[in-house]
Amino acid sequence: ILVAQGETLFIEPGVVIKMAPNVNWTVKGTLISSGTAQDPVIFTSLADDSVGGDTGNDGPTSEFRGHHTEFKEKNSMSRKGKIKL
Repeated sequence: ILVAQGETLFIEPGVVIKMAPNVNWTVKGTLISSGTAQDPVIFTSLADDSVGGDTGNDGPTSEFRGHHTEFKEKNSMSRKGKIKL
């Protein structure tokens, strides 16, 4: 996932972003997440059923080993407020 130079990605409070294994984020522009204590922004595995429901429609999942995400900051990444990785 790329946020290009000169571009801004705003992530609103309460958003849950579920990612497949080995997804990488490169931020050359600006990434602003504005979660709150009541509505955090959550980045998690696609297999994580504890937030956002059963995305895979495969019943409860408690383990998701091998799911790895990397954030590469090239410019400006703002963690304004509550964010969970």
